[in-house]
Amino acid sequence: MDSETVDKQLAYIPLAGETISAYQWMITPAQSVFTVTCNVASGVHLTADALSGLFHPDYLRYRDGKQLLEVSRWEALPAGMDLYDFHPTRDGQRDYILTVTAQIHFIDSLTGSEQDYEKQQSWTMTVRHDYSSGRALLEEYFNASSHT
Repeated sequence: MDSETVDKQLAYIPLAGETISAYQWMITPAQSVFTVTCNVASGVHLTADALSGLFHPDYLRYRDGKQLLEVSRWEALPAGMDLYDFHPTRDGQRDYILTVTAQIHFIDSLTGSEQDYEKQQSWTMTVRHDYSSGRALLEEYFNASSHT
């Protein structure tokens, strides 16, 4: 759910003779909510404090004097404006694919020959929108407006 946090550690466990020389990752479609760090010793660490930033309202309509205006993000809604229409996103679910590639160095213990190769794995992350973040922002906006 988009109201939850994410904290996942992903790593390749080397077989005999293998060492990991690097990790690479990619999330599609691209976004900025997830934080990904790589470390040869521990693997890939995927975190997100909140996933609510993945879903935005279809529109927020507000009045500025006699002008009727519309924005699609809470951050773009000017403070103290007369919000008269809020339409949450119809998008109830999004899928993100995390692909991790481990670059591996192998030394054959019998022959001493060396080889470099990659192992790749992908995971689909399904994030469901529970609408609580939009509700909270709407309540926060109206509570702030009532004090101005």
